[in-house]
Formats: sequence, structure tokens, C-alpha cells
Amino acid sequence: MNTVTDNMTLQLDPLLSSSQVAEMVAGHFVVSPAHAKNRIMILPSFPRPVCATPSINGNGRPRWKRSTIIDWIQRQEQAA
Repeated sequence: MNTVTDNMTLQLDPLLSSSQVAEMVAGHFVVSPAHAKNRIMILPSFPRPVCATPSINGNGRPRWKRSTIIDWIQRQEQAA
């Protein structure tokens, strides 16, 4: 197979910021994004960020894979 076409057919999993993840989680659990960020995203079962992109002041900004968050939400719904 041609590696160029193989790379083109790969579907990239977008990385989400903490505010995007909070909105996604809040929508599924019917809570505010602030509640999702302060209470749900700090749970031990919540997925860890895959990377931290550098920011201006030197602190990293965490990013999560969209598919990982969707899988976690589905597991939480099945457990309920």
C-alpha cells in the first residue's frame, strides 16, 4: 500500500481544551461547565490529559483526545 494514501485516510482524533471538555461533560450530565470542571474532571476515574501545550507564561494547557472523553462518558452512563 501507498503510505501517502494510508496517511490521508487516517482520521485524526482532535484534541480538546479543558473548557471544551467541561462543556461536553456538562451537556451529558446536565450540570454547568463550571461544575463539570471543578467536580467531575478531577475524579480519579476521569482520563488524564494526553499532552500539555506550552502557553505564554510557561504553564502547560492540558488537552484530551475527544474519543477518550466520549468513551469515559459512555462508561459512566452504563455504570448508572
